[in-house]
Amino acid sequence: MRRPGQVHFVDEEYALWGSHRISRQAYDDGGAIIDGVPRRIDSAVIRRRLLTPYNFIFVGNRHVINDNAHDRPLGTLLDGILLGTHSLKDVVTFVANLPQPNRLLSDWD
Repeated sequence: MRRPGQVHFVDEEYALWGSHRISRQAYDDGGAIIDGVPRRIDSAVIRRRLLTPYNFIFVGNRHVINDNAHDRPLGTLLDGILLGTHSLKDVVTFVANLPQPNRLLSDWD
């Protein structure tokens, strides 16, 4: 379900076969018309690219952000960065104020 103000990204998939870009459909079919000649493209490599702005955060697997309970408010802040209503400082403040679960406070076992 889409929330008001939520940013969605648009992406596309295509494949590379040598120096030729081919459609995702041709990749799925295993063949494409290249320079007017039908060709098998068994060794094509699929690619995906994002066409709209997006953001994401890299953290370690024990980071407090990996708790799903924070997904909605964090998503709102990240969407807000793209919309210009929030900043990275807002995200940093939000994360700094999250409670540290016990699993993160214990020593590495």
